Amino acid sequence: MTQNAKTTLSLNLRETRFWASSQQLFVPMGQIRRQTLVAKMDRAQADLLTIWPSQQTQSWAERLTVPLMALVVIGYLPLPLVHYTRWPMFAAANGQCLAFRRQAYKLIKGHTAVCSDVLEDVILSRRVKGHGLSLRMADGAGLVTCRMYKDWPAVRDGFAKNILAGYGGRVSFLILATVFHWLVFFGPWLWLALGWLDPGQTGWPRWPLLLVGLGVATRALTAALSRQRVGDALLMPVSVLLMTRIAAQAIWWQWRYGGPRWKGRLVSPTPAAAEGRYG
Repeated sequence: MTQNAKTTLSLNLRETRFWASSQQLFVPMGQIRRQTLVAKMDRAQADLLTIWPSQQTQSWAERLTVPLMALVVIGYLPLPLVHYTRWPMFAAANGQCLAFRRQAYKLIKGHTAVCSDVLEDVILSRRVKGHGLSLRMADGAGLVTCRMYKDWPAVRDGFAKNILAGYGGRVSFLILATVFHWLVFFGPWLWLALGWLDPGQTGWPRWPLLLVGLGVATRALTAALSRQRVGDALLMPVSVLLMTRIAAQAIWWQWRYGGPRWKGRLVSPTPAAAEGRYG
């Protein structure tokens, strides 16, 4: 089943409501699949179960950017903190597939409460935590497969639309995160390359090789866990450059238009993120 971005699939089963929406989402949502999701919810005792689909990536732009979502989720969001604390900073969700218990959805006022938010899926997860409800994340391999974007312009604009909201709408946080990723994933490669100009410098090439290896291993591990191409981890410096370009686009939109643009129109900034209210 193919679901267009402008369409939301709503299915009800045993007091459970499902949403599946994205740019190009393939959801084998037959009765057995729905029952599998409900079983996951029951085992996890979840009020909101967010599924992380297997991402289809074909173009180089997709391959070098889309899998970084797994790096962020696996590397920066420890599951125990996501599942067992009420801190909103440790809330995440993927709008490609969400499953709510009906009463929980009504309590948080559903999508009506986040209709003006750029990151409505994340804000929904924060509202779930804010109401003391249970949030769970799960791997959607075998259940849901998604292809988010098809080429570089779509990748650039799609991520630029959301990336600033992911940092609470604060340009300073986005810049700091960009610098951090340069230091961790790009700097060691640069150090290793420039070291050939002065091979006698202290720690070269041992330290840059170690740091390069750690960065590649981290990216490769998250790629393996999310069923992406492990070999693309060797191109992490290129991924950093692409994400820097995306961050620059988001900052430019914020400065020039006051918010992100999508398909030729201005998208309102995320009110909840800007005001810090998620409950």
